Amino acid sequence: MRCLTWLTALAVLVSSLACSALEPGGRFRSVVWDELPVSKAPHRVGLLDSGWEALALRVHLIRTAERTLDMQTFIWADDEVGRLMVHELVAAARRGVRVRLLADQMFSTTEPDLVAYVSTAHENLLLQHYNPNRKRIAPSALSMLPELMLRFEDVNQRMHDKVMVVDGRIAIVGGRNLENAYFDYAEGMNFKDREMVVEGPVIEDIVTSFERFWVHVRSIESADLIDVARLLRSGRPLPWETPEQLGITGLLDELALWSATGVEVVEDYRKRRMSSVEQVLFSCDQPGKPWLREGEDGAPRELLRVLGGLVRGARESVLVQSPYLVLGQRGARLFEDMRADEPELVVRVSTNSLAATDSWPTYAMSYRQKRLMIETLGFQIHEYKPYPGDLQAAFSGHQRAGDPEAEPRYCLHSKSLVLDGQIAAVGSFNLDPRSSDFNTEVMLLVRDERFAEELTRSIETDIHPRNSWTVWKREHPLIQEQMVDLLDFFSRAIASVTTLDPWPSQYASAFEMRGDCEPLEPTDPRFYDCYLPIGNFPGVSPKEEKLLYTLLFKTFATSTNWLL
Repeated sequence: MRCLTWLTALAVLVSSLACSALEPGGRFRSVVWDELPVSKAPHRVGLLDSGWEALALRVHLIRTAERTLDMQTFIWADDEVGRLMVHELVAAARRGVRVRLLADQMFSTTEPDLVAYVSTAHENLLLQHYNPNRKRIAPSALSMLPELMLRFEDVNQRMHDKVMVVDGRIAIVGGRNLENAYFDYAEGMNFKDREMVVEGPVIEDIVTSFERFWVHVRSIESADLIDVARLLRSGRPLPWETPEQLGITGLLDELALWSATGVEVVEDYRKRRMSSVEQVLFSCDQPGKPWLREGEDGAPRELLRVLGGLVRGARESVLVQSPYLVLGQRGARLFEDMRADEPELVVRVSTNSLAATDSWPTYAMSYRQKRLMIETLGFQIHEYKPYPGDLQAAFSGHQRAGDPEAEPRYCLHSKSLVLDGQIAAVGSFNLDPRSSDFNTEVMLLVRDERFAEELTRSIETDIHPRNSWTVWKREHPLIQEQMVDLLDFFSRAIASVTTLDPWPSQYASAFEMRGDCEPLEPTDPRFYDCYLPIGNFPGVSPKEEKLLYTLLFKTFATSTNWLL
């Protein structure tokens, strides 16, 4: 995870130099929904907010597969959930299902023997890795140094898509990777995530996207990776055949016990959670997404164009949920233009606090942009707590791995969007430079007022004061406010000509709601009576390393005028 953190930092820095514009001047053109290739036919869609339910539904869908099963993931981990998927995929292949698993290499399992086992378990089970560095499943850190120095953009071009399609009839699209933490099953930090389940004609577009990745030159047969092939030639036994060897007997028992209630059975989920809609769009990036190059491979940033264009066309409200909140030139200009056209537009953002985030570099850049976001762009920012009050809802009530008495810590990971209470989107796209310039991404969009209301309620639960802190401008006496503004002005002036941003901004603070109050918008005149400022980094000890790193990165990183 530390490697991921530093790569994120480098990606933020490098991509901040991007001037890739969708229109001259780097501005988005408003996109009308009806201009897009929307599938206007009967569909059924449903949300998957619970990690545990998402895992159980996956297992049952795999077990009901009859012909084909395609799975695409950014992370395939060597833990209980990752091995459970191995167990279920092998079983599906042995009963005649054609199974294809495509995993990005960078943060997936580094165990050649597990990859070798899956690659040879059955002829119906096909395994590929996307853009494997050094053509290995586990390249050494030393061998990666010249790669990062000479081919930084190529190394960082990752497949961030998360998709599963069963028999070409039902699909799951969203933010969850194949790892314990995404399904409420990790001992320490778990991710609060979201996915969408869909049935209908749009499945054809999802399958087409998967096929495009599967045959792309960057997708390599895992058995051909150097370290995996060497292991296969050695003839060494691969002890991954039984649940005991995989170490998943406890997880299987728990799933069987929970399944007895019938809550997560596929048909039951379809009846309880899925609703009928008629306008659905699957938007995605092309494999091999170019880095800072437009016009290659057809539409290199098609998803960015669609999302940015739809957001540009919003007239009343934009509700965004993203684990990471960093605006580049295009994003800042987009919201500046919207604010100029629609001064009353309400933009609410649900994101991580420093205490909850798994990426302090992106939080440091977000912290650096707080005044821009709040004062200039009018964002109402809500930062997720590491120990949200709605633990029972997030936790699903099942027996976690590890200490059952330990209070689970959560990091927000869902990527969702609601526009004007009409258009709802769920997928893998983060509001940060990695998603716009480095990663390939997917989003499933629905135009349906009732479904948009359901997604809004889900996000607003995460925004509620028992689960999130509100970030808003501090209330200062007039003289003190003038002093703060003066210091902030000098800090921004220094940042405009150097790489320094020395003033630890006092413009904004996290706020906690008083116990005798009701939730209020920060623009409400009663806000300061009901919400108390609790500092910039609540929940973070002054002794924690990430606090020091955040402040240093915010101070010495790339200058704000480059980023914005």
